[in-house]
Amino acid sequence: MAVHKPKFKNIPLSAIDRIIKHHIPYELSMMRLSLAAALERGPNQFQQNLYVEGFALHCRNLIEFLKNGDACAFNPTDFTNTSFKVDKKFIRTKLIDKINEQISHLTDGRTEDQDEKFKPNDWQETAAIIESEFSRWLQNLTPEWAEKWEQRERMGADVTETIVVEAGAGGACSAPTFVTVRSGDP
Repeated sequence: MAVHKPKFKNIPLSAIDRIIKHHIPYELSMMRLSLAAALERGPNQFQQNLYVEGFALHCRNLIEFLKNGDACAFNPTDFTNTSFKVDKKFIRTKLIDKINEQISHLTDGRTEDQDEKFKPNDWQETAAIIESEFSRWLQNLTPEWAEKWEQRERMGADVTETIVVEAGAGGACSAPTFVTVRSGDP
């Protein structure tokens, strides 16, 4: 097996360590916990909007990382063996568009049509797709980065949520899958 040469661009090792030990686990935890809160519904529309927008924001950050987006300073392959290849199409463009519209309200693409909004079945599909791609990334971490991942901060590790995630092959919704998540889980 060939050795993967990281492509870090003059980034100090301490910053790289913080990405895998703190920032990526934070994004994953916040995505999971805000999804759980949004699915339970907030006590009022303001709180509910905060949960949904928080979920969308953390999804977008993870998608940007996993797709090696232009705005992300880190390539997911920087942490993996050569078996891992970036899949820029791991999530449907329509879901990304809905996420972006949820976050960037003041666009000409904003809709009042409830069928076109980012809604619970979209949330669950998005979470399932990100979890699947993130799991694929984790399975391909080099031993050095896998060890650092094990040393990651576990935000609210005492919090346990059960989330219903629905997605089948290719992201299509199918029978529900129940996932018990502690916010510090991978």
